[in-house]
Amino acid sequence: MPIEISASRNSQILPSKFGDYYDCDDLRLKVKLYLKINFIRKLFFIRNFLKKAERMTILNSAICPYCSCGCRLYPRYSANGRLTGLAPLRNHPVSRGSLCIRGWNAHEYVRYSDRLSAPTIRKNGNQYESSWEEAIGIASSCMQNVIQKWGPQSVGFIGSSRCSNEDNYLLMHLARSVVKTGNIDSKNRITYLPVLDAFYEGLRIGSPTITFNQISKADFIMVAGSDLSGSCPQGASRICDALKHNAKLAVVDPRGSNLAKLANHHLKVLPSTDLYWINGMISHLITKEKINAEFINQKTTGYTELRKGLEDFSPAFAEKFCGIPAELMMIVAEQFASAQNAVIIIGSGITNTRDIKKTVRALINLGLITGHIGKESSGILLSGADNNTQGTWDMGVLPDRLPGGFPLNMSNQEKYQQFKFKSKPVAGKNYNEILAGVISGDIHALYIMGDNPLEFHENRNEFEKALSELDLLIVQDLFPSEMTNIAKIVFPASAPFERAGTFTNSERRVQWFDPLIEPFANTKSDWEIIASVFRAMDSDPGVQQVSEITDQISDTIPFYENMKAENLKKEIQGITWLPDNDGNPSEPWLQEDWKGEFSTAFPSKDDTIERREEYPLLLIPGRFHSFWGTGIRSCRTSLLIREDQRSFIQMNPADAQKFGVKNGWRVRVISPAAKIETSVEISENIPPGAVFIPMHKIDGALHQFSRKSQPVRIESC
Repeated sequence: MPIEISASRNSQILPSKFGDYYDCDDLRLKVKLYLKINFIRKLFFIRNFLKKAERMTILNSAICPYCSCGCRLYPRYSANGRLTGLAPLRNHPVSRGSLCIRGWNAHEYVRYSDRLSAPTIRKNGNQYESSWEEAIGIASSCMQNVIQKWGPQSVGFIGSSRCSNEDNYLLMHLARSVVKTGNIDSKNRITYLPVLDAFYEGLRIGSPTITFNQISKADFIMVAGSDLSGSCPQGASRICDALKHNAKLAVVDPRGSNLAKLANHHLKVLPSTDLYWINGMISHLITKEKINAEFINQKTTGYTELRKGLEDFSPAFAEKFCGIPAELMMIVAEQFASAQNAVIIIGSGITNTRDIKKTVRALINLGLITGHIGKESSGILLSGADNNTQGTWDMGVLPDRLPGGFPLNMSNQEKYQQFKFKSKPVAGKNYNEILAGVISGDIHALYIMGDNPLEFHENRNEFEKALSELDLLIVQDLFPSEMTNIAKIVFPASAPFERAGTFTNSERRVQWFDPLIEPFANTKSDWEIIASVFRAMDSDPGVQQVSEITDQISDTIPFYENMKAENLKKEIQGITWLPDNDGNPSEPWLQEDWKGEFSTAFPSKDDTIERREEYPLLLIPGRFHSFWGTGIRSCRTSLLIREDQRSFIQMNPADAQKFGVKNGWRVRVISPAAKIETSVEISENIPPGAVFIPMHKIDGALHQFSRKSQPVRIESC
């Protein structure tokens, strides 16, 4: 009803949203109340609009393409239909109505001006645009020629943890069913895939054992090698929830990170020495008999060998190598063991070690010996991986495993038939071996989807030359790079917001996403490109739509049973595998017949990266909070660039004084394989003897240091 506001002092009655009435005798009070009520009405309107949007958003929503949290996003459009922003879902179990700075701005890079827009082929040393039919035809005929001349093991395939389950599943089948090679892997081989391999060997299933929301219920949280505020924001928010309920937090990290500042205990470990503090804690718990003997006897195997191997180990011995005080190790170990619910979170710092799998097996030992893996709200979680690292492993983009993580040497022949391979699959080269094969001449054709192996390669010049001399190099990506410049065939791929499919986050949550905008220019979805190569090589992929691949995955991978496209489209929260017969998530480690396996994951001299006189500092690679990966997408987002746009090397004040450099000075950072020039930033957060450099593409270029810790030296420019 219209509201009349009179200048007289007669009382007016204003209706409110809540059905009450207010007597107003003052004109200014009437105006203020009128504006306030209208503001409240607008808030209710917005709230109702958001509720409707959330009910409808499964028809038009996406998953964040950055980290492994898996936040669901719904789009914001301008009046002319242009995608102008993204927003979180309030009721989503991961995002809970919040996003990190990357998620809020994830739409911008999709329409960046330098997107690849058409297929190209190389003729006489020059690249020319071509039609899809011509490019697909040349790619298939060249690959068939390589197979005929050199054999199927001369072909390599590299998948991507940024691509969907459907993309990776079809690439796996192209390699194993059509080309008949086992040379397929992804760049995560040098970081996170060994972690999932360790989970499979130690926990009998290749995945973390807890969800984000279970972190909130933990009494003790141990974070090893990560600042979750940047690498896994939703995991960090759950830690904050737990701290509000008086949970204890221990952070093992050489740097003084934001998360370390919140911790009850900050264990400042020396890089690459994690096996020492882990086994130091385990040996102390065994010596003091603070282990969960009942759990060990009923739910584990291999404990006797572990105990015998640690008879001469102690926290005092470990302190000599890892730098963590023995007393602090003992305190944290006892608090972890005595907690009712305890969680271990593995970060990228663990993946910087030389033997990733062994280090993770040691952390699994710590969880098993205290009984903190085989029950709800206790367990182990992987953080900091890409949006579909778990899915890439699940889809079998691995040289020695089938989809679902089943080893190739398994005796059950029915499994081979279940995956519908035309012949028995063979083991092949892993990521590092494929790249080495390019240099040695064992690999003559290479198909790369969503990756750039030139990044951080130790022998960059030699490797780039070998790539350019391949009989066939196919690069399938979003943006131009050094790889597209030397490729024989370039396929322009559609971005995540331009296509449909599924991602699997780090808590095993499989989620369907739909396209938010039309594909850019003449691009195609990765799975469409691979299916076209299938057909050009006289093979039938058996699919015409992406949902048909999703259904194939559900039919062939036991963990994805009941995850048909139709079911996933209905579940805005996704489905967490393994689903039980009713479609609800079940946990294999809570079943009666489950048993974890201890490992003799003890440190050796080769596990430690030693500084030497020529290279007296140890480099710690890391990331900015606003950037992701190497920054290929982040550097095409204006707000993220504004947040972090310069390179630097952080070092301790004592080291700065020792080497005669000051804050802001330009220095050369030199490793055995590479060197860069950058600015010094002096920080107490870096321990003496170590330096930190972000691994992103900043200052217009990507530095060529390895993603692993390594010895370096600095020189003044």
